[in-house]
Amino acid sequence: NNNELENAGFEHSTVTTGWIVSNATPSSSTTRIEGSKSLSLALTGALSLSQSSTINAAQKSGVQMVASVWVNSSDVSDLQLCSLKNGAEDKCTVTGGYVQGSGWRQLTVSFLGDSTSNGLKLKSTDTTGAVLVDQAFVGIGSPVVDFTPDMVFSAKVSSTGVVSEENTDWINGNCTQSSGTYTC
Repeated sequence: NNNELENAGFEHSTVTTGWIVSNATPSSSTTRIEGSKSLSLALTGALSLSQSSTINAAQKSGVQMVASVWVNSSDVSDLQLCSLKNGAEDKCTVTGGYVQGSGWRQLTVSFLGDSTSNGLKLKSTDTTGAVLVDQAFVGIGSPVVDFTPDMVFSAKVSSTGVVSEENTDWINGNCTQSSGTYTC
């Protein structure tokens, strides 16, 4: 297949095969989006779940790639997905882009491939709670991408320039008004 990750659907008899898990107790769960099981992570600290792949990395240098993962959590609010290039975080979804309690959501980030290794990292600063993870993907192009909150930027601006109800923090401070034009 076109997925460069090992055990991307968490179907292996050892559910964490191929994955590095930090600050969470992993187990398998039958609550899943596809296949017969998913990865369940009970947080014990700031979560990190990652995997990097060297498969055909030399050919993917500078090539448009996608990292994605399906997540489900009702009590972890700040899940964030990052692409990994040569083991280091590259591009990340916006903090707070995951909607708690919304069922299965696909987090997706596009990035340019690296010649050494490419991968993904799911992280959270929350230290308690549980997260289900399924159907991770790193490769060229894109799996079917769900419409996720980090693709929509919205806010209300009052007549005095006060910013409120941002769906994600994308406006720095409030806006100023001059001659009927707001600058944010």
